[in-house]
Amino acid sequence: MFKDNAPHPLDGVDLVVAASAGDGFVRHMRTRGTDVMLTGETDPAEVITRIVSGQPLPDQRFDITTTLCKLRDLFSRH
Repeated sequence: MFKDNAPHPLDGVDLVVAASAGDGFVRHMRTRGTDVMLTGETDPAEVITRIVSGQPLPDQRFDITTTLCKLRDLFSRH
């Protein structure tokens, strides 16, 4: 876990695209100036094509780990 006042490996990254991420991660990255987009698209080239052309990304697929992350976030300091 990274402290808010310490460098983060994703510092300087403007956008993270992922299949899943917990609310705490999304909030933490937002405070560091990084947007997080979540999608069900599995082809990275298609994701880039859609982002560049302004097309919406498909919604996330159900993933039990996302639910577990949300539960963990309830008790997290974030």
